[in-house]
Amino acid sequence: MSERVSSTPQSPLGRAYLLYRRQVISAAPIMQFVQVEVLDALARLSGDLPTAAFAEASGALGYLLADPALASDPEKQRTFHMYYRTAENAAFPATAAYLAECGKLSGLTQDLSLTAIDLPTLRTIDEKAHSDPAFKNFVGQLCAKLGEVQSAPDAKAYAQFFEIYGEAIVMLLLRARKVRVKRLPEAKTSMPDFECETDDGKRFFIEVKSLDVVDGIYRHKEMLHDALDSEVEHERQRRQGKRITASEREIAPYRKSGADPTYDPRSLNRVIDTLRSKWRQAFKASQFAQGPTFALAVVDRLVLPASQDDLAPYYFDDALDGGVSSGVLWQAAFGREGGLVLRRPDFAGKPGVEGIITAPGIFVDDTQPFDAVGIIVLDVHGGQRLAFGLASPHSISDDWTADDTEGVLGSFCDFWNDAHHSRGFELARRVNPVAVSDAKPFR
Repeated sequence: MSERVSSTPQSPLGRAYLLYRRQVISAAPIMQFVQVEVLDALARLSGDLPTAAFAEASGALGYLLADPALASDPEKQRTFHMYYRTAENAAFPATAAYLAECGKLSGLTQDLSLTAIDLPTLRTIDEKAHSDPAFKNFVGQLCAKLGEVQSAPDAKAYAQFFEIYGEAIVMLLLRARKVRVKRLPEAKTSMPDFECETDDGKRFFIEVKSLDVVDGIYRHKEMLHDALDSEVEHERQRRQGKRITASEREIAPYRKSGADPTYDPRSLNRVIDTLRSKWRQAFKASQFAQGPTFALAVVDRLVLPASQDDLAPYYFDDALDGGVSSGVLWQAAFGREGGLVLRRPDFAGKPGVEGIITAPGIFVDDTQPFDAVGIIVLDVHGGQRLAFGLASPHSISDDWTADDTEGVLGSFCDFWNDAHHSRGFELARRVNPVAVSDAKPFR
C-alpha cells in the first residue's frame, strides 16, 4: 500500500511532517554513500592525519551536517560529497582504491578475490596504517597493486591484492590474540613472513599463503564470464519489463577449469585432495629452515564444508536426515591411504561412503616430509574470522617440543586438533578456548 500525502496539510503537525518527508527524500543522495562507520573513524584519526586537506575536509563535514539547508540544497550536497570523499581517501586509501575497482565491475561482472574481501576489516587495516609502520607497508602494497590494473577486470591483479590482504589479516589476528609478532622484511631467499615469540621467550615463525581456487587464474576468468552472463540475463529480463529478475550461477572453487565431467559439488574427497595438494605446493622446505615454523593458509576463497568439525577424523552431520562425514582438514593432514571418506547421504538409505583416501596426509607422508610444526587455517564462518590448528605429530628439536606447538595453537586458534584426535572433546562440545579467554574476538 502506498502512502498518500495531502498537498496542502491543514495542521501544523501535518505541515511539519511534510517538511520532514521532503528533507529526507532530498537528502537521499547523501544517505546513499555516507557511512557512519567512516565518520566515526575520521574523528578517531583526526590526531593521526594532521594534513591541511584532511583537517579542512573533516571540519567542513561537521559544519555542513549542522546546516539544516544541507537536506534541500543540491550545491551543498555536492560540496559535502566532495569533502567526504577527500577525507575518506586520505583516511582509507586502500579501501577507496578497492571500492573504486569494485565500481568498475558493478553491473558487469564479479570477481571472487574482490568479493572475498571484508570491507570493515580492510578499513581497519587502513586505519592502523596511520600509526603502525607494518600496516602502512601493507596499505602501500594494496594501493600499488590496484594501481597496476590497466583494464578491468584483471583477475591476476585482484588475486595478488587478496594475497596482500591475507597477510594483513594474519597480522591483525596475531595482534588481537596478543601474540608478540613482527613482520620480517622481504628477502630474495625464502623466508617466513612473521617472527613471533611465546610467553616464555621462545621464538617461532609463521609463513602465510592465501590459497586460491582450483586452477587459479584460469578458473577466475571462467567465473568472471559466468558472472557476466548472469548480468546479461538480468538485463534481458529488465528489458522485458520484469520488476524482479533472477539468474543462477555457481562459484564452485573446487571445480577445475574447462570441462570437468567428474566434478561433484558435494565431494569431500576432492576437498581433501585439494587441501593436501595446495599445502604441498604453497609451502616450501626452505621456508621452514629458520626455526620452528607454522604454515598458515588463508582459505576464504575455497570455503571449508564444516567449520571446526573439519578438524575431526569423522563427525556426525545432523543436517537433513543426518549422517557421518569426514573432517577434511584432519584427513588432509593425517589421513592414511585407503581410509574411508564418508559424507552425509543425499537421503536416508543412500550409501554414506564416498570413496577412499588416495594419498597419505601431508604430515604422515614418509616420502615427502613436511617440516612445519603445525598448520593453521583461517576461514570465515557465520561472518566470524576463525583460526583452525593442526599439530604436527613429529618432534622438531630439543628446543621446541610438542608442548610448545600445542601452547601456540591453544592460544592462537579458536579450535585445534592433533593426529590422535586429542581435542575431540572441545570440537564435539563446541568449546572455543579463545572465545572464553581474555583474548579479543576478531571478525
